[in-house]
Amino acid sequence: MAGSVLSRSSTNFLPLCEQYRLSLNLFLEQLRTEIYIQPYSSINFKDQRNNVAPTDLKRSPNAPLKVMNSMLSFWESYLQPKWIHEKSNTAVLSVIRCEDENTSYNDLAPVNKAFHMVAVNLSGNKEATARHAEKLSTYLWLREKGMTSWRHKWKAGLGKRPEFRLMLEKALQFLDI
Repeated sequence: MAGSVLSRSSTNFLPLCEQYRLSLNLFLEQLRTEIYIQPYSSINFKDQRNNVAPTDLKRSPNAPLKVMNSMLSFWESYLQPKWIHEKSNTAVLSVIRCEDENTSYNDLAPVNKAFHMVAVNLSGNKEATARHAEKLSTYLWLREKGMTSWRHKWKAGLGKRPEFRLMLEKALQFLDI
């Protein structure tokens, strides 16, 4: 279970490491305004560290996890040498580049597709940004009710069909979800 959770999390959120190191610029200010429902400066992220939506919660954060989160936060804020941070970000961009090249810039999922595109754009890689932009139509299309993701619609439609229920349950058990 832990490995599958780590795998899904790292695939989707690895590009955020690259974005984290950047100085605040106009793009990041606009992004913060767009994705948060309250002013970014008013959010106490420390209080949100263990706040998980009930629909996403597989297991409640336990005491060891909370202690480890606090220790890592302290390390990052006060003890971590800058060279480790820079080396980590270089490694993150390398992983992103490998996934991009191995999937012809389609990436493994819609979430990390968007994050990869932002990360390579912010890193200044214009060629990779353009290659990502070419593949956006794979994930999104405009309908009468607005933009939608075909993967979400496909999964939801298949899950509602009773003849596929047993097969899907077995697949989820196999995937340890």
